[in-house]
Amino acid sequence: TGIFLYLFNLDKRLKNIEKEMNGDTNE
Repeated sequence: TGIFLYLFNLDKRLKNIEKEMNGDTNE
């Protein structure tokens, strides 16, 4: 359904943002 896809994409985006923020300190 639409809401599931929306939540899935939202979670994906949040993880990408976390990765970018953590990437600066990790590298």
